[in-house]
Amino acid sequence: MTSSNYKILRIFYFVIMFLLLGATIVVSGGCTRNSDSSATDTKTKSSTEDKDSNESDKKTGEVRDSPGQDLGDLRRYPDSLRIADTIIEGEKGKKSGTLVYQTSADITKVIQFYIDEAETENWKLGSIVDTKVGQILQMSKENRRVSVSISRREKKEYTEVVYLYREY
Repeated sequence: MTSSNYKILRIFYFVIMFLLLGATIVVSGGCTRNSDSSATDTKTKSSTEDKDSNESDKKTGEVRDSPGQDLGDLRRYPDSLRIADTIIEGEKGKKSGTLVYQTSADITKVIQFYIDEAETENWKLGSIVDTKVGQILQMSKENRRVSVSISRREKKEYTEVVYLYREY
């Protein structure tokens, strides 16, 4: 198998993993958007603080992040909204999963932000793959890999950023 075929196979693998993890979010009743455009976690919460952290503020109409945690050393785009966090701890304490963000920012600014952020935080920027609606940035650091898929959703007028994260 040639080097270019291997790269294509790896990209195909990441796209399939991305789609499978996206389906997992939907099937497991993860974070969704309801008709009033507020982020809502469909799972039952035992804490009032958790319940309130992902709903729109009734007085101001401000939409808040869904529950979860960002990656500490790969900042998300400023003023973006966390839509979903499916990072789980697996075998031997290794984490994997997805983080999904939305922003109204221009896609070219978002892509440049992540390229700059990779350098600033010492992530090794691997391949950059052009797609029909954006780019996928492959990054690695120590025992971790992240694919950052950045795409523009024209009909909904937002840019979506999806981290596909894995520790190995």
